[in-house]
Amino acid sequence: MKMNFVKDRKDAELMKEIQGRMIEINDYVQNPDRDTFVPLLGDELRERYGNERVLAMADGALWGENDIIEEASEKFTKLFGTFNKRYFDGKLPAYKVIVRLVHRYGVPTIWPAGRSITLLAGLEAFMVTELLDKMAKIAANDFSDSSAAEIDRLCKLGAPIQVFRGGEWLSAEEFIAAISELLAATSES
Repeated sequence: MKMNFVKDRKDAELMKEIQGRMIEINDYVQNPDRDTFVPLLGDELRERYGNERVLAMADGALWGENDIIEEASEKFTKLFGTFNKRYFDGKLPAYKVIVRLVHRYGVPTIWPAGRSITLLAGLEAFMVTELLDKMAKIAANDFSDSSAAEIDRLCKLGAPIQVFRGGEWLSAEEFIAAISELLAATSES
């Protein structure tokens, strides 16, 4: 069933503008370079810092290893350890989790030889589910999409494969608190 949000000419203009922005975003996602990235930053940055400086910094963010978020990488590396103990009996080898702003095409998201997992920065709860999915692939020694049995096992253990509260994603801290509450309730019964 198609919902029509366009009620008048102003709505039609706004919808066309939103669709244009979505095309720009998709263009960037499909073709990440500074020519598709800088327009997404808006005119204010170019006015404040100058176009050339914004272009140079955009190149740095896209290609210069400045896209790694160290604090989030540390947090998710610790979370890997917590999940490893809780859901995998500590049997997975230690992995470093690298949280990036930009997906690097051709760079594996799970690198067993280098003992690293790469996550794309986004909503923390979604990142947690991605981490668990990658850990399931490591446990199954299957880096394709066929680790469904391992995902089912995690779900039966109460692992937070996806957590929403009131229709909203939880932060990593809320997510961990929800897991702790769930585990406490499970151990009491």
